[in-house]
Amino acid sequence: MGKLGGSSGRQTIRWFARLNQALRGTHFPAAPSHCHTGRPLCTVPGGMHERTQRALCRLVFGLLCALPTSATLTAIAARQTRWYTQRQIVAWEARLSDWCGVRIDIENWEPLAPGAHQFENVQLFDLETGEPLGKIRVIQAALTERRLAIRLDQPEIAVAQLSAVWRCLHDQLLCHPARLQVPIGVMAHDVTLEGELASTTLAEVKAVVERRQTDAVAQVQIVMAQKDPAQPLVWQVRRQSGSARPTTRWQLMAHSPLPCEVLGDYLSPLRGLGDEATFQGQVSYTSAASYWELELSGSRWEQVELARLFDRQAHRITGRGSIVVDRLTIRSGRLADGEARIWAGPGLVSRSLLERIARHWPSEFTVPLESMDTVVPYDRLGLWMQVQGAELRVGGLCDSQPEQGLLPAHTGLARGGMPIVRVLPQQPIAALSFASLLAPAHAIDVPRSSATESIVDLLMAPGPDFNQQTPSKPAVWMAQGTPPGSP
Repeated sequence: MGKLGGSSGRQTIRWFARLNQALRGTHFPAAPSHCHTGRPLCTVPGGMHERTQRALCRLVFGLLCALPTSATLTAIAARQTRWYTQRQIVAWEARLSDWCGVRIDIENWEPLAPGAHQFENVQLFDLETGEPLGKIRVIQAALTERRLAIRLDQPEIAVAQLSAVWRCLHDQLLCHPARLQVPIGVMAHDVTLEGELASTTLAEVKAVVERRQTDAVAQVQIVMAQKDPAQPLVWQVRRQSGSARPTTRWQLMAHSPLPCEVLGDYLSPLRGLGDEATFQGQVSYTSAASYWELELSGSRWEQVELARLFDRQAHRITGRGSIVVDRLTIRSGRLADGEARIWAGPGLVSRSLLERIARHWPSEFTVPLESMDTVVPYDRLGLWMQVQGAELRVGGLCDSQPEQGLLPAHTGLARGGMPIVRVLPQQPIAALSFASLLAPAHAIDVPRSSATESIVDLLMAPGPDFNQQTPSKPAVWMAQGTPPGSP
């Protein structure tokens, strides 16, 4: 603000000078020098009386200076009261709850600047169930003509409630591009993902949500604690709303190993990989009204515990290994195409599993199964599998590793530099044979039990039209039931 001697001060002085000159130059009609009382009246010397001038100046000063100043001071004093702060908190809670689709409780609110606000000790709850979703120590938000900037300090999110956080982003923002009048930038520090057994800290999370023509796009970069900031976890979501059939597509790229336990409470199948299992690679997911598709490419799962992976199966195998997925496509719950390699060892494998391999896969054993113990130790396991529709190809890979010594081609299981079983990649076999491999020894050829139901559903041949409806399931034999056509 300029000083009194500045341009604004000089303009005010000139305005009062003109007002005084106008008042002095005001003429009134002549009046008789005497009234009926006989006393002389005051004469008007060609202008307004001095006392009138003073009264008018006081009135102008009161209206233009004193009154605005008093109103400003009163407003400032009112804003410092708890009553005003509480009214603002209630208003912001209602506004943010409607905007985010979750119930928000705010302990304290403070204005930082015009268009900038600070919220302290914010808690989030599910609108329907009232379950706590997370809490944030401090939120700072600033809105300009070009951008809405949000800073989050020490947010804590329950991993089991990540679906509610996804609904907040997807349903409230991405599905309503009209709300994205300006891009939204979010910066979060020291993010804690609270799980049932363990917690994970994210050092930094950066996100940008913006509108691109008729689409809404969200880009998120996540830096894990004690990880290289130059290799963040990148997650991108695009909502295509301009067509008659809106589609959501998200893509996850993990440039460095991501601990699977981070999302174990959100995606329960990840728990079956082991406590130290990690993921690295790319995952894409596309969903529409009656169709979804999952794609993996160049993905690698390390430190997988086979004992945990086969925990619900009838056969046992132990050892820690790696699963390399070159490509994998699942459409509406059906495996359409895939190719993967599995490495593990050392460990133990049950003889019952080897018997199922001899029965359902093209294989050769160097030792008769009858002479084997109930549990067979092994040094190295290596398998290659390829699925195309209802066909499956398998083969052994142990001989491709020089450290295993000179092994016969297509060795799938080896011990002491000698093969135990060779898996031969000959003619394709039925994809359901993999479920038969895991079925109990007393099951029939096309099993369907509680242990293999999910695998049977996955390996069913997809229907001809993926985009219209979920393919219907062909009739299969039940493990505890009777073959089709039986009474």
